[in-house]
Amino acid sequence: MTTDFVTEYLQMTPKSSALFERAQKSLPGGNTRHTYLFKPRPLYVEKGYGCRIIDADGNELFDFVNNMGALILGHNNAAVVKAVKGAIDQGDSFGAPTHYEIELAEIMCAAIPCAERVRFLVTGTEATMTALRAARAYSGKERIGKFEGHYHGTHDYAQVSTHPSFDRVGSPSSPAAVPDSAGVPSDVVKSIVVLPWNDLPACETIIGEHKDELAAVILDPIANGSGVIPPKDEFLKGLRECTEANGILLIFDEIISGFRIAYGGAQECYRVTPDMATYGKIIGGGYPAGAVVGTEEIMQVFDGSKEAEPKVKHYGTFNAQPLAMVAGVATLTQLKPELYEKIGNFAKQVKIEIEKTLADQHIKGYVSNAGSFLYLIHFGVDELTNFRDLKSEDRELVSQFGLGSICKGVYFVPSRSANVSAAFTAKDISLAIEKMKNVLGEMKPLFEEKKKIARQDLPKVS
Repeated sequence: MTTDFVTEYLQMTPKSSALFERAQKSLPGGNTRHTYLFKPRPLYVEKGYGCRIIDADGNELFDFVNNMGALILGHNNAAVVKAVKGAIDQGDSFGAPTHYEIELAEIMCAAIPCAERVRFLVTGTEATMTALRAARAYSGKERIGKFEGHYHGTHDYAQVSTHPSFDRVGSPSSPAAVPDSAGVPSDVVKSIVVLPWNDLPACETIIGEHKDELAAVILDPIANGSGVIPPKDEFLKGLRECTEANGILLIFDEIISGFRIAYGGAQECYRVTPDMATYGKIIGGGYPAGAVVGTEEIMQVFDGSKEAEPKVKHYGTFNAQPLAMVAGVATLTQLKPELYEKIGNFAKQVKIEIEKTLADQHIKGYVSNAGSFLYLIHFGVDELTNFRDLKSEDRELVSQFGLGSICKGVYFVPSRSANVSAAFTAKDISLAIEKMKNVLGEMKPLFEEKKKIARQDLPKVS
C-alpha cells in the first residue's frame, strides 16, 4: 500500500492548487493565517454543515478543526444562524453600544468564577495583549511570567518562547526567553520571565526570585500550543498559591479552554480561580470576538465612567460587534452538561482507539487529550508533560498522518490540535476513527522503514 499521501492529496484537490497559486499573487506566501499553512499547501473550503466541511473540489470531510475550536456546536447551527439573521435585519454595527453586549457579559459573569466584569475586544490576541497591559497598570510592575510552549497570540509580549528551537531553550528548570519572530524588540524579550510547565518547584523558585518585578503570570491551562498538555494534579493550585503569596496576578488564557472543556472553562474543571482571564473563539459563536474578564477591583483600570481618566485606554471600532455578541449568546445558551459529557467522551474514544491501534502495530505514539481537545498523533512520544517532551516527536510521521487523514476524509491540520464539536454523532465518530485507522494501515511501510533505520543506527555489539 502507498504512503505517498502528497500525490494523493494534490490529485484530489486540484481546485485548491489553483486557488493557492492565485493567492500567491496577492498574499505573501499565498496565505493569511500561518496556522493553516501546511505542506504541500492548504485545503480551500467552500462550505460547512454540522460536523462536516466541503472543499473547493467537492470533497466532504469530517471537521476536527472547527476554526480552532470556535465552533463547539459545529457548522451552521440553526439557532445561531437564526439569531444572526434577526440581528442583521436591525443593522450591521453601530458607533454606540447595544443591549447584546450586556446580555453576553451577564452570561459570562454568571459562568466564569473570576469574572465580575467583562471587557470585549475583537480577537484573542487583543485579549491577552490588553489583559497584560491591565495587569501592569494595576500592579505598577512591568515584567510578565509566561510558560514555555504556551501560545497567547501574535503581539510582541506573546511572541516569546512559544515554539523555541531546542538548541536555544536553556535549562529545563530555568528556561531562556527566546523570540518567536523577527521584529520582536529585545527589550520585550527581556521583560518576559519564562516558566517550565508542570514543574511547580522550579516555578516557585523563579517566581520568588522575580516577585518584585512580575505584574502577572499568564498561562494556557491545557497548553494547547504544545500539543494539548493538561496540568499535573495540584499544579495549578500550587501556582495559584505561589502567585498569591508573592503579590502577583494570575491570568488564565481561556481563549481555547473557555466554554470548551467545561462551561466555566478550566477554572471550573480544575477548581482554581485566577485574578483575570481572557476569552475568544466560542464566545463569538463563529464570529470575531475576544474578552478580558476579572475581579471588579482589577477591571476598574478600564472604567471611564467617572470624572477621572481611565488608567488603561481601550478603543476599537469592532469591539462588541453586535453580530458576534448575538451569535455568542445563541451559542452559550445551548451549552449544557450533557453536551460536555458527549463531546468529552467522543474525544476519549478517539484517544483510546487510536492508541490501541498504535500499540497493536507496535508503533510508538501518544494522543494527548483535554476535554474535547486532542492532538493526533505525537509519534515517537510515550507521554507529554511539557514542551520539551516534543523533542523526540517524529515530525515526518505527524505530517504524513495528518495529510493521509485529509485524503481519507478527516480534516485536521497536521501539527495542530484537533477538537470535537457537538454536531458529531456516535456513528460519525466511529466512522472517522475507522478512516484514521486505515491511514495508519497505509503508513505501515513507512513505519517499517523507520524501524529498520533505527536498528541500523544501534551500536554494534562485538
